Amino acid sequence: MHTNLLRGDRVRLTAFCENDASTMARWSEDVGYLRLQETNLALPRTKAAIAADMEHQSTSSDTLVFAIRPVDGDELIGFNGSESIQLALRYAFCELNLHGLHLTVIDYNERAIALYKKMGFQHEGVFRQFGWRDGKRYDMHLYGILRPEWEIKNPVETKV
Repeated sequence: MHTNLLRGDRVRLTAFCENDASTMARWSEDVGYLRLQETNLALPRTKAAIAADMEHQSTSSDTLVFAIRPVDGDELIGFNGSESIQLALRYAFCELNLHGLHLTVIDYNERAIALYKKMGFQHEGVFRQFGWRDGKRYDMHLYGILRPEWEIKNPVETKV
């Protein structure tokens, strides 16, 4: 049985399109959003700067970035989330045949940390006092998941 690797029950992963840069530029005006996405300066970005980054990422051979859209629409709703991460993991392990994946997450992003743990990511290390926010230093955590660990939680999904 073949499974659509980039489509879940509620969302699908797609390439970015030109209109997405406007949406992301609006998001970049939200400091709370910026602080969860970046450990650098929380700095709003222009549509042109975002479009240039998207163009670079689309031609990169070592970076894959997906847009998240509802199954029944074309609106950009994000590029991070539970079902979308599961789709990305399935794509990485079943299509790209990767053995393991790593991610980093800032200490104060507790919701993301809980989500990654729930999905089977293991804590592998910490970059101590990595980021500076509001007069305080925060650690950056390294998490990883290996294909056998993912397969234990997703036995049906490995049948692609």
